[in-house]
Amino acid sequence: MKNIIKPLLCIALVLVAAPALADTPIHQSHALDPDAKLTVRNVSGAIIVHTWDRHEVRIAGTLGNNVRKLEVEGDAQALEIEVKGPDDDSDWLDWGNDSSMGPTTLELTVPKSVNLQLHTVSARIEADGLDGGEIDAKSVSGNITIKARSPDVDIDSVSGDVRLAGQAREIEITTVSGDIRAGQAGHEASTQSVSGDIHLGGGPLHEVEMESVSGDLFFDGALTDDAEADLHSMSGDIHLNLATAPQATLKATTFSGDIRSPWGKVNEPEYGPGAKLDTRIGSGDARITLKTFSGDVDIRQGH
Repeated sequence: MKNIIKPLLCIALVLVAAPALADTPIHQSHALDPDAKLTVRNVSGAIIVHTWDRHEVRIAGTLGNNVRKLEVEGDAQALEIEVKGPDDDSDWLDWGNDSSMGPTTLELTVPKSVNLQLHTVSARIEADGLDGGEIDAKSVSGNITIKARSPDVDIDSVSGDVRLAGQAREIEITTVSGDIRAGQAGHEASTQSVSGDIHLGGGPLHEVEMESVSGDLFFDGALTDDAEADLHSMSGDIHLNLATAPQATLKATTFSGDIRSPWGKVNEPEYGPGAKLDTRIGSGDARITLKTFSGDVDIRQGH
């Protein structure tokens, strides 16, 4: 999923030489190819992305207090935009240094098919109208909201929520305490959270992985006839709502919860909690496995 960038002869454009005052406005434009790679780094505030049909990126917004400069490096095929802190020698994720910076809002208008890498610490990320490029978004505590049609979406968040709308052929989303909502996965989806809930839909999906520790899992969509779907949670509930009856081997287990299913027979021990389901539906070419330790498993067809 990750691109390997060939060495480029870059032209560095240093745009602000001295520490900026609070709310310093940004008005810039740079050439950018429709299939270019655009990398944007901001510590706090926001990165907001819009799209158009021009072969350039327009940068607007405001620089926060104590921001030393906005740095733009690269060319029309690979461009990097970074909010720089007051210390020349610090890495952009050096929190001790960057904590003195006020929030910066970067509002970008880009070619709709550009490949995006958006990295923040506490800044929120919003992107709408992207169509055709790969998307990589990372944030520590900021929420991430993306509406796009993309072949590949990779999102990481620690405490922020993730919302992915539009259509994505392959998605990989990871959070710690944030919730995940991705309603239109197309072919493969991998989602993980520690305490956040995960809502996944779309399809028909060939491969599904959903994992949580204490969060609930919700899948509402369709699977291919040869799909592999694994939904695992430690203490969260699992809700599987399939658009049509699957051609699958269906297995579900819970140590102390209940299982409800329109297919197969749920076996419960004579003494003690827990339940188990192991059944074959149709040809059984697909494989669906649902496991939770203390949560319930609810399997349904349709709405």
